[in-house]
Amino acid sequence: MSLYASLFIFSSLLGLVLGWGIISRRKTKNKGEKSGCSAIYILILTVIISNLAIPFTLIIPHSFFPLFTGNKMEVPIVFEEMHYDTVKDSDGHEREVAMFTPIVEIELDNGRKLERKLDYSSGDRAKIGSNITIYYDAKNDKVLTLGIISVATKLVAWLTCIWLLALLWAGYNYAIGKPTARPKNILGILGLKLIIPLMMLGFTLGLLSYLYKRWILLENPDDHPDWLPFLVLFFVGGMLVGIWAYSSAIFGSKDQNAVKRT
Repeated sequence: MSLYASLFIFSSLLGLVLGWGIISRRKTKNKGEKSGCSAIYILILTVIISNLAIPFTLIIPHSFFPLFTGNKMEVPIVFEEMHYDTVKDSDGHEREVAMFTPIVEIELDNGRKLERKLDYSSGDRAKIGSNITIYYDAKNDKVLTLGIISVATKLVAWLTCIWLLALLWAGYNYAIGKPTARPKNILGILGLKLIIPLMMLGFTLGLLSYLYKRWILLENPDDHPDWLPFLVLFFVGGMLVGIWAYSSAIFGSKDQNAVKRT
């Protein structure tokens, strides 16, 4: 049995035990209350959260191991794989967006050539023939790129897993009757001061990357209309204002309270 399978089995069992503990605690606090569907919902929810939090908290840092165990290489992009992701518009309508995953050619020391997919996808088409820097671990056949999209996505995903671990901690404290204030504080710090700001910053950097490619590198993917960069620039301005307002509200609250107390 692989390590990943063992982690998922362990986290599933832990989620069931934790869910049962929360259900028992609810019955103790609310005597005579029938669990019914709520008990099934709690069990399913704790298993899902546990399966997301525990394995991926370990798996995501493990994906950076080629940085230390692999070789740094300049490899050409030889192909791209296209798939469609379903997204929702602001009006709630779903639409499919084409996403592209670059495929590179890796030449080993013995002259053998391999084609491997990179660890990220984007809405921009890959420039076939251009070189990209990767870290390749030949022993484990793992590829790592340190692009902004790849690193930012993994960082936000990892912090979200840590947030879910804190949620499990709060559930555990509730199940055994201990105070939940400390894990709730950690949930607030991770969510409000790390995850949300990083998501806002990552989205803004993605928009700026598009403008850089369009106006500086003079690339026009799929013949986008001339007015599109100006619309993107408008959203960049809105995001920057939003980031400033959010930062002032979250990070400036202590200073404001200190001023009020004086």
